[in-house]
Amino acid sequence: MKLKQLFLAVAIIYSAAIVYYSLVTEEEFRKSPLEFTLKMDSFLVHLLAYLVLAVLWRGAGSAMLTSFILAVAIGGSLEFTQLFLPFRSASVMDFLANSLGSFVGGVVVPVIKKKF
Repeated sequence: MKLKQLFLAVAIIYSAAIVYYSLVTEEEFRKSPLEFTLKMDSFLVHLLAYLVLAVLWRGAGSAMLTSFILAVAIGGSLEFTQLFLPFRSASVMDFLANSLGSFVGGVVVPVIKKKF
């Protein structure tokens, strides 16, 4: 399997996991292996999650801007969807953290990688 194909497979699985864990109840989330993140700062968790997401899409062959936009679109769509779920709460700060992580992962990391 080529490296880009591997990145694509992991990016799709990781994206699906973000969607799933962003839409489940807190009770379901507490049963997951990610339960430890509930003790962490929410902004940091979102930033890191979307940084990794953008890096994976970049590694799958997406252009810098495309990986950034894709990650922001996923984060924005999920925050919007959470507005309509009584067991979830949408947050502007979460969206900002998602966007910042997407920018760092999709744009900053590739630029730094090129320099080294």
